[in-house]
Amino acid sequence: MIWFNILYFYCCFFALFPVISFQALWVRKKALRLPEPVGAREIPSEVEVESEKQEAEQEAIQEAIQKPIKILLTGDSAAAGVGVETQNDALLGKLQQQLLSEDNTAASICLLAKGGLASQGVLELLQKENPRRFDIAVVSIGVNDVTRFTSLKAWNTNVSLIYQLLVQKFGCKLVIFSGLPPMAEFPAIPQPLRYVLGLRAAMLNNALEKSLITLPFGRLLTVNLLNNNFHTYSHSVKRKPLLNANMMAIDGFHPSSAGYAIWAKQIVTLIRENNTPW
Repeated sequence: MIWFNILYFYCCFFALFPVISFQALWVRKKALRLPEPVGAREIPSEVEVESEKQEAEQEAIQEAIQKPIKILLTGDSAAAGVGVETQNDALLGKLQQQLLSEDNTAASICLLAKGGLASQGVLELLQKENPRRFDIAVVSIGVNDVTRFTSLKAWNTNVSLIYQLLVQKFGCKLVIFSGLPPMAEFPAIPQPLRYVLGLRAAMLNNALEKSLITLPFGRLLTVNLLNNNFHTYSHSVKRKPLLNANMMAIDGFHPSSAGYAIWAKQIVTLIRENNTPW
């Protein structure tokens, strides 16, 4: 089946190449380029802030306080929060808000992401970072691999190396890869380019799913922001689609504040399902 999908993709690609190449140039020229949101890229938990203030006089009390979950958020422009104005409205802020409101869980979150990065760029970013200990990693990659036509071999290699770094160098006990969004539904991309990119995104998603099956701490989370529909692999949950284009930012490529909130909510659900001891 995978070879049929690859063959079908390249048949579509070469048959439509004159049209989609023109459309790709048009989209690149006309696309609205939003900046990364302002705000701190590392949010300490309330427990950590309080402990810094009272460390000398309340050591005994602090020992009894639940240790906050440490989360590393890494990847591309979606991880960086493009589409909103502040990090408080991006995935970083929404994730901490969801953890506090849903589970009353304190979390310190570090953002290591940059717009325009494909999987190779994220790998290099993690390689340059000094070792630190985290409990959970959330990875957002793939859209730039689609637009740059990263080969399946390179994609699989990069996914594996990113996973290994997060587990071995950063000590993560749970590595959540957010699957590629449904690019065939992106409103900012014209047809038939949208269809071809959607096919390629589906191929990378399938490869990602197969890779994570063999990785004990890896999980794949797919969130359809356009339809408010999600499912997780290894812990499968499926819901009927409910069309909601308000989940997308004004550029038609990135999540809105509401979209980031939905994404964060499903990350928290997956964390809860895995019930990993920290």
